[in-house]
Amino acid sequence: MTPLVLELLAWIAAKPRSYGETMAAWRSSCPQASVWEDATSAGLVEVVSGGNGLDAAVVRLDARGSGGAGKRPGLRDVTQVRCIAGPRRSTRAPCAP
Repeated sequence: MTPLVLELLAWIAAKPRSYGETMAAWRSSCPQASVWEDATSAGLVEVVSGGNGLDAAVVRLDARGSGGAGKRPGLRDVTQVRCIAGPRRSTRAPCAP
């Protein structure tokens, strides 16, 4: 797991999070900062419907994600994921600030 995925897991484990809150903090259009996508495709988190629409759904760790949540010391207050600049160039649109 990457350090940012571990940080996402610790952030979710810290207190109950809604899907809307999680997307506001962790969504990125940058192809090099796919933290949420990496965590969901690896089966580390799950979105549980509360019956009041997707934004109100609860995001929680599954069994695999719970094991990784405690591996990231010094959790920061994360409000937005920034693009991670890398040596590769993408044909996609540039990352949003």
